[in-house]
Amino acid sequence: MLLVLKIPKGVYDRIRNIFSDFLWGSSSEIRKRKWVSWNVICKPVEEEGLGVRDLMEVQEFLFMKFGWKLLKGDSLWAEFFKKKYIGQDHVYKAIQVQKGTRFWKGVAELMPRVIKNSKWLVGNGNVNFWMDNWVGCGPLHDFCPVIGNIGLKVAEVFDN
Repeated sequence: MLLVLKIPKGVYDRIRNIFSDFLWGSSSEIRKRKWVSWNVICKPVEEEGLGVRDLMEVQEFLFMKFGWKLLKGDSLWAEFFKKKYIGQDHVYKAIQVQKGTRFWKGVAELMPRVIKNSKWLVGNGNVNFWMDNWVGCGPLHDFCPVIGNIGLKVAEVFDN
């Protein structure tokens, strides 16, 4: 469910409270003091936490995983969503998409993080010169104005 539906903040807060009440032994009749914050509980065991995964983080990770599949284009669902919302444009255009389902808006919201934290190996040059992070510091169009074709491939720039 976390992969398909973007949880509204109010629902997330309620689920977190239910988890917290269970952990501390609270109920609707008996309220117990919560001695440690939820953020500490969600830290890894190595960092003095309990290692409980925060649902909002898990959902972000799942959306970012779908965003990565969208970038790579190796999934049937990724191809479907790319054709439906982006068309022939680069996946970077997903960031500007305002229409769509809550799921799509959640993925589009996290696409800048996916793009920023990914790096393409040039290989045979089938990487977008302006939009893909092939240099390592982010897409080039973030640092300088696009000159010429925005769909330019690295192989077209660096001919042998």
